[in-house]
Amino acid sequence: MRKFLKSFLWLPSLVFLLVYAQSLSFGAAFPDDSYVISPLARDFHLMLKTFYDNSSLPGVHFIPVFIFQCFLINKIFGANAYPFGFHLYQYLVQSIVCLLATVIFYKITKDKLISVLIVTLWTVHPINLQQITRLLCGPGIGGFALFLSFLLCFILAREVNKPFTKTILIVSGTIFFLCALLSVEFFFFLPFVLYIIYFYFEGKNLFSSKRFLYLLVPLGVYPVYLIWRYFACGGNLYQTSEELIKWMEVGNVKDILFRTYWLAPQLLTHYFKFFIYPESPIDTKAEWFTLGGTFWSPYSLFCQIFVLCLILAMVLLFRRSPLFSIGLIWFFLSIIAEIQIYPLFSIVGARYFYVSSLGLFLSAFSFFIYYRKYLSSKIIIILIIPIFIFYTCKTVYYLPSSKDLLTQYEWMAKEAPPFLRVFYMNVVRQTAKKLDKEQKIVDWINDESIEYEVNKWLKRYLNLQIDLSYKFGSIQMPYNYNLYKFLCKHLYRNGKLNELSILINQAIKVKNNSYGWYQMAGLLKDLGQWEASWNAMKKAIWINKKLMYLYGFDFIEIALSSGNENEAEKYVKDYVALYTDLAHPYLFAGLFYWYSKGRREEAIKYFQLGISDDKVPCVGQDEYYFQAVNAFKEVGMLKDVKKTLSKVLSFDPYNKKAKLELNEIEKVK
Repeated sequence: MRKFLKSFLWLPSLVFLLVYAQSLSFGAAFPDDSYVISPLARDFHLMLKTFYDNSSLPGVHFIPVFIFQCFLINKIFGANAYPFGFHLYQYLVQSIVCLLATVIFYKITKDKLISVLIVTLWTVHPINLQQITRLLCGPGIGGFALFLSFLLCFILAREVNKPFTKTILIVSGTIFFLCALLSVEFFFFLPFVLYIIYFYFEGKNLFSSKRFLYLLVPLGVYPVYLIWRYFACGGNLYQTSEELIKWMEVGNVKDILFRTYWLAPQLLTHYFKFFIYPESPIDTKAEWFTLGGTFWSPYSLFCQIFVLCLILAMVLLFRRSPLFSIGLIWFFLSIIAEIQIYPLFSIVGARYFYVSSLGLFLSAFSFFIYYRKYLSSKIIIILIIPIFIFYTCKTVYYLPSSKDLLTQYEWMAKEAPPFLRVFYMNVVRQTAKKLDKEQKIVDWINDESIEYEVNKWLKRYLNLQIDLSYKFGSIQMPYNYNLYKFLCKHLYRNGKLNELSILINQAIKVKNNSYGWYQMAGLLKDLGQWEASWNAMKKAIWINKKLMYLYGFDFIEIALSSGNENEAEKYVKDYVALYTDLAHPYLFAGLFYWYSKGRREEAIKYFQLGISDDKVPCVGQDEYYFQAVNAFKEVGMLKDVKKTLSKVLSFDPYNKKAKLELNEIEKVK
């Protein structure tokens, strides 16, 4: 114990515990309850089911170990799990992460001071603030702890000679790797980080030593994981969900190439800037940014050249400064799954930079390691102190922004770029009203300030020239749907119909994808323009008829109100034919026919098919089941009412409404 205390390897953990102590008293700022306090995370049998049947898991991920962590937190802390239990869990696990990272870097660099400084600066860097305070990220931090445990086990295995101890370390490390994958899917890159570290240790001798053989052991995790995932996900290696598809459309080869060679370098450059000078860790400023308007624009070319130079430096300097290259390889391997080459995102959340930034710190400090014989420890500390103070002050300043939901939105409104500020100011008012805290809104958010921001937006963006940054990155630009919907309603209420017409036509050009057209249909519906709304809905379906979110309550209301029932019926039947094994299409069809005149028999038939046992439930869309319940009640089919409510409780055993209605029916019986 004395040896450990004298090593000072625990110092980054202590710094973290001191800086983030106030986070233990925070509430829930982000909408994090979708996983962490879902039925899956509170019921043992449902949690266990996620390991072999992913159908009940909302979203796009196969992360049973993540759910298991949430279950343990809920079990240990009970009613105090959300938010306190999860904050405490993050607090303790992140301190372990700091310790593991420091030990690993000490093993790599052989320099205690440099290792402590790397992890300390990484710990206090504001870029990690969202990851460490957002409750949903807690089990992700647990996944990173598993990742570091994997690395440490294999690094230690290199140092021991006893076969039994070496075997235990290798097996343990391999299990940690599998568990890390089952917590955070993008940890696929883990073994490659290990291999480059081993190559640094051994050089070419690695391939002729026995170590090369046991380094192949983690590769066995890949087939195990993929087969496991395949069967648990019902024969799919990749799952989609409404939420993901809303923000992602692949496009053609040309689109993908543009995102690879035009968008990705700009994303990487943006986060290098944020790494060096963290302007703001708040989503609205740190994650949303303007792109070069064309492939050949000066900024686009600069970013392409900058990233190319980094890659060349990583390769060419490996012999001279291997730790510089290892840090960059760590960075590129971990960020490649997050930069949006594949989807149309033009943002990377600050929380996704959590793992990658640690590699950048290793690269940055390789300078001190390379010139260590010329630099005393005192000189290094003197050079680092102002940077440490700067990062710590930034983190402490922004830390209260995660205190609660209303405070979070106030900070987002304060930090937002011009094209989003008016939206978040409106969100603050809506949130305050919902929470009955209207008197607690900050003074600078009022009718006058919102009107000022609206007019400033219109003056700057109403007649914007559409370019690549809008075509391939529209979600982060001035036509963000939620903002633009608010603006359209504002113009409509104030009788500015000419500006409204220009705005709608401009938005159609920007949002030339199925989600954009779907949202356009919703907006036109809200404005009472039914025929135009139906045409926008048809356009969305024509672009991609497979997207489930297109077939919802809006579709039915728009189709019936615009008088296009017969045309809409064809889309409904096509949707059912596309997904014969899912409950949602049948429940949706039942709802459509229920509200169509004189077609209730067809509606009941589809509702019955939707609740049948051979259909995959539409988890998270309970409203469709309750619509079926109301229909069955109206025609006196109590047996089907009970079956429907039981179906809801089968995947959501905590559903109070379903329990209450089922109890009432039992009493009647």
